[in-house]
Amino acid sequence: MGDNADTDDGGGGVSDVDEIATGTDPLDPDSDGDGVDDGVDAFPVSNLDATVNIDGCDTGVVSQLLPNGATFNDWIGAAAENPEQFTKSSKSAKSGKSAKSTHGAFVKAVSNLADGWKKAGLITGREKGAITSCAARSK
Repeated sequence: MGDNADTDDGGGGVSDVDEIATGTDPLDPDSDGDGVDDGVDAFPVSNLDATVNIDGCDTGVVSQLLPNGATFNDWIGAAAENPEQFTKSSKSAKSGKSAKSTHGAFVKAVSNLADGWKKAGLITGREKGAITSCAARSK
């Protein structure tokens, strides 16, 4: 079989077609260079900024790389896109509430994420406060 039969030239577990569609290099098994192959990476194109930054507010907290290839910034970005996936209630999304309610859901989602990181021993209480404070100040 020639190279045309190889649907994953990078060997990272993601097809060349999917790599091109998401703007990643089909020849590189680890598109973001975080050490986790794309096929098992929760965020194949991670936000690798050094510190957690929420809408221009730098928390000063190191954005750690987790074993699944996600960084704190990746999870916060996901919370900005769909905060309800990180909260127990998704009533505001279903009822078409205002942007203020959406902001509240985002703040709650970030607080839940930070609480989990604190419980796991990844951050301190002070760092959790810095993250949630920046989330509350975001637009």
